[in-house]
Amino acid sequence: MLFLSSFLILSHFLFAVEPLAIREGESAPGFSLLSVAGKEVSFSDYQNKPVVLFFWATWCPYCTAELPDLQKRYKDFMSSGIEVLAIDIGESQERVEKFLNKKNIELSVLLDRKNEVAHKYNVVGIPTYVLIDRQGKIRFHGNTLPHNYTQLLNQK
Repeated sequence: MLFLSSFLILSHFLFAVEPLAIREGESAPGFSLLSVAGKEVSFSDYQNKPVVLFFWATWCPYCTAELPDLQKRYKDFMSSGIEVLAIDIGESQERVEKFLNKKNIELSVLLDRKNEVAHKYNVVGIPTYVLIDRQGKIRFHGNTLPHNYTQLLNQK
């Protein structure tokens, strides 16, 4: 059953919608989502701050392999003034919360239950990282965190 739901979500991304073109250097699209804690979070809350968006799902083995590394780097991100938002795609709050508790993940996690933000950010496979600089410009869009992420986020 999990495989079937995973396939349906992926096929929704790959076949049912035509992704928007997101290009490096363009302004990042705004959004508002609920956090796992039930708080509404808007992208505009992070204005003038570099942001790492991490699109993922609990059923994705590559995503779950990335999460512990992201959690380890979280303090470094925060001490550098970089915000990290992990955006779960298409899953229930209960499922995500249970997963996070089991894995001791304390990142800021938002719920994109209808895949709308993932669509805005042209997410066609997960995990996907989107790096956004202080000016709100996209500096990277890809499936791995680049080693030079701090340089990209501080680009002018």
